[in-house]
Amino acid sequence: MTEEWEKYYRSLEEVPKGIESPRGYVKKLAKEMKEEGRKNILDLGCGFGRHLIYLVEQGFQVKGIDISQKAVQMTQEKLGEKGLKANVVQGDMKDLPFEDKGFDAVLAITVIGHATKPEIRQTVKEIHRVLKERGLFFGNLPAKGDARYNTGETIEKGETYRTREHGFGRGIKEIHSFYTEEEIRELFKNFSEIEVNLFTLKKGEIQSYEIKAIK
Repeated sequence: MTEEWEKYYRSLEEVPKGIESPRGYVKKLAKEMKEEGRKNILDLGCGFGRHLIYLVEQGFQVKGIDISQKAVQMTQEKLGEKGLKANVVQGDMKDLPFEDKGFDAVLAITVIGHATKPEIRQTVKEIHRVLKERGLFFGNLPAKGDARYNTGETIEKGETYRTREHGFGRGIKEIHSFYTEEEIRELFKNFSEIEVNLFTLKKGEIQSYEIKAIK
């Protein structure tokens, strides 16, 4: 998928409409993190930098990582235009180039589900490793109630498929792994606390589980 994501970002002349600004729940989360005294944040799969830039503007110390070098470049350029600073690097979520226990929180918005389940399990281990004690993870994973489940090219039967993305005109077939709530709780079993909530869009056509976990 690395080549496909790189090709996608290089094909763009501007950020697709609908994803220029941060999601509302990230704004809410930022307020909560401030109240909890969380400062050092990792934006995993930062993409265009929509959430990374917002968090920097809110006063957090933020690092970003993305599989696409072009995405990294776009985020760095946006930061420069706004006179902001953040360390943004190209890298793989399964092998994070960061020290142990370095972050108060890791955000992964519509990111870690774009992989096979063994790869996602390794990613969750890496997230756990780079979080401080009582560090926060916030992200999401596709639900098995999603309309894309059991469609497209089968990678892992009943688990992972290569399907066409619904949103923002990407026009590429992305890998999606789908989960039940019970499977997510097992995936995050090494965290001390976990909250899982179903989130739907397009009248239930798109379904994912929002995950908030404490190390």
